[in-house]
Amino acid sequence: MAELESGFLRQAEHCTKNGAPVTGKICKSMIRIVRGDSAVGQRIAAWPCHSCVLEDAVGLRIAGGIHNLHLTQKEDALDAVYAGAVTDQQRIEDIVDAVVRRHEAELLPWLDNTPQTNEVGRAASFAAAFLWLSSQYGECVSRLELNEIGSSGGLNLMMDQYHFTLGDTTFGPVGSTVRIRPKWSGSQLKPAPATPEIVRIRGCDISPVDLTLDRYVTGGLLLY
Repeated sequence: MAELESGFLRQAEHCTKNGAPVTGKICKSMIRIVRGDSAVGQRIAAWPCHSCVLEDAVGLRIAGGIHNLHLTQKEDALDAVYAGAVTDQQRIEDIVDAVVRRHEAELLPWLDNTPQTNEVGRAASFAAAFLWLSSQYGECVSRLELNEIGSSGGLNLMMDQYHFTLGDTTFGPVGSTVRIRPKWSGSQLKPAPATPEIVRIRGCDISPVDLTLDRYVTGGLLLY
């Protein structure tokens, strides 16, 4: 059990350090869940490899299910947590424990699969690479293909529709409603002599997410 709890603490720390404090607190709440008698807690406690809980993203699996309950408006108790109105760890654990017990049947299937995350902020790295290639090699690499392995729902495959601010350089359609401004350190990018053009986009995934399904259109995605 110690290895299991350690895995949740490490996952919580990773989430917090990477700008997802709410998910971090929910992952930390899993320690209380596995010590309890809920069906979800018992399923996690019986995980075949306690030392693999971080590698298997067990905390994120349940965090995804809990987030889905919030996005689909099935649990009003979570509103204050995701809004940042409740930040006390003990209070969040009380809320999460009650939510898990009320929605065990819905949450258990979330443990069957690893989470599919689509963090559109990752596309900033692609944009930076495209600008660098274009500035270094000019027109010979100004027409680029975007090929992604493990593309999940394909949100990063739509990066040609996003607007990026990378240091003192911008990239993408100025009218885009998706605007990505990552923190930039080190040498600033110099404007590329020619605007890179993404001429072909392809992606694959062993278990792709169909974004046309109602639960994604109306409920949203786990993006952090």
